[in-house]
Amino acid sequence: MFEMQGTHVPGMLTFAVSYATLAMIPGPNTLIVARASLAGSRFAALATAAGVAVGASLLALLAAGSCAALFADTGFRVVASVVFAIMLSLVGVRLVAGSLHSDGATMVPTGRNPHFGLGFLTALTNPVSAVFFGSASVRLGEGLGGASAETIAVTVFLVAACWFGLVAIGVAALSSNSLYLRCRRPFALFAGLLLIWQAFSTVAGTLPA
Repeated sequence: MFEMQGTHVPGMLTFAVSYATLAMIPGPNTLIVARASLAGSRFAALATAAGVAVGASLLALLAAGSCAALFADTGFRVVASVVFAIMLSLVGVRLVAGSLHSDGATMVPTGRNPHFGLGFLTALTNPVSAVFFGSASVRLGEGLGGASAETIAVTVFLVAACWFGLVAIGVAALSSNSLYLRCRRPFALFAGLLLIWQAFSTVAGTLPA
């Protein structure tokens, strides 16, 4: 199922580097992981990162596999983008509200929040990643004789787990830093507004001109 022919290796390495570059660009996945990490709980941070990795790999599997035609449907992309935007908006509003709260209690997630599920759903409904995975799978399939959807999904999982795991550990360590503690509210306000802006821009990008 996961065989990798020698002719696929260069293309898969190029794909892995391309996806790693995309993942490193600050976006919803990064902000969701950072949000969980700021609680200072390494478990919550790593659970969110794991959710992002699993969600991204499942999205890659669907975009490169039997659901490729569905991902090309305009109506489906609009619905997925709206769901994605709603989730980002809810998280963003909570961060903004927390930054304005007198004691900052709602700025970071609590232990009751479904960290893995939030990371999973954010990555699974990310329209930018869906377009990237769909187009990349076509290039891999045409140029290399058909790299399997499973191979693409495993590559995505490994890259996402490594990168977002590092983000989770790094930000969790930063959350105890005295400089961060002084700048916590401005950071939360900025991150919340950025998520809300990304939510609106995602929906606007799917609407017909």
